[in-house]
Amino acid sequence: MSVGSSVSFTASILGIKNVIVPLGTPISKIDKIKYFGADVMQLGKNYDEAHSLGMKYISERGLTYIDAYYSDPEIYGGQGTVTIEIVEQNKDIDTIVVPIGGGGLITGIAVAAKAINPAIRIIGVQTDACPAMLKSYEDNIFYEEYPNEESLCDALLGGVGKLSYEMAKDYVDDFIAVLLIGNSKSHVGIDW
Repeated sequence: MSVGSSVSFTASILGIKNVIVPLGTPISKIDKIKYFGADVMQLGKNYDEAHSLGMKYISERGLTYIDAYYSDPEIYGGQGTVTIEIVEQNKDIDTIVVPIGGGGLITGIAVAAKAINPAIRIIGVQTDACPAMLKSYEDNIFYEEYPNEESLCDALLGGVGKLSYEMAKDYVDDFIAVLLIGNSKSHVGIDW
């Protein structure tokens, strides 16, 4: 389930109707969001622009902002329950590889994993089309917005959340940017 459809499902329970996604969001994601009852608003050419325009829309109407990555520790805690499921299925797990978009999922998983077993390695993976978290730590700059190239995985594009930027480096063991070229794969990473 995508973040948009998860938000849509939860929003429908709470009576919230609008889910904002960027222009160019795959129809399959839009259909899934609509399936769970939300009205889809397409704003901006990418996630950063959709976020900016969405915040303006929300502010102008006095609406409540709900996001899966930016700065809500309770949302991070909920995302950390993924770790509980992983550990219940494999008590001997020693490494968890997590995709990074805005950073909420990896931060939630990493904090929970280290609380359960500090020896579990957490590896964050980003697309080379938008390695915002990796570059944030390389450059020692919080990139709330980050330029991106086209990618097959639109959910991993855009900047990172402030809380994740502040926390992830203390819990994530390595960050890797993956570049797919034809049938070959290469990567660069930061190892703490």
